[in-house]
Amino acid sequence: MVYDEDKQAVKDLGIKVLSGNEVLSFEHRIIHKNGSIRWVRNTPVLHYNDRGVLISYDGLISNITERKIAEEKVQQTIMQLNGIFQALPDLYFRMESDGTIIDYKAGPTTELYVPPEVFLGKKAQSVLPHTVGQKFANAINEISLGKSQVVMEYLLH
Repeated sequence: MVYDEDKQAVKDLGIKVLSGNEVLSFEHRIIHKNGSIRWVRNTPVLHYNDRGVLISYDGLISNITERKIAEEKVQQTIMQLNGIFQALPDLYFRMESDGTIIDYKAGPTTELYVPPEVFLGKKAQSVLPHTVGQKFANAINEISLGKSQVVMEYLLH
């Protein structure tokens, strides 16, 4: 029932449990009776005798297939967005909803007064000139109010 590629890892889990190592849970694939592959979270439930000696264990199995599929879709989307982001020719910043700069892409012809990595972890409003910072604040506010895209241009002198 355990997917071939995961069999050794499941055996290793059993060995860890039986040797007294604490194992909280483990994710692996199984083959359903209809032939489909499912992801499960296997949580060992340990059984001890009166002297505290481990005598057996069961696995509490939870179907996490939908979560795994959703995680894979999110990863694919992140990879696609990163590909698009890296292909952009100019200087771009990605920000959290509060304006904190979390990533940047500097084009090959970008000439800045400071390297863009100086901006990482800081709010655009605090590292750019006041008027430009205010434009960023306004753009972030527009997006928080439901606007899907905001385009802004500014000059740094």
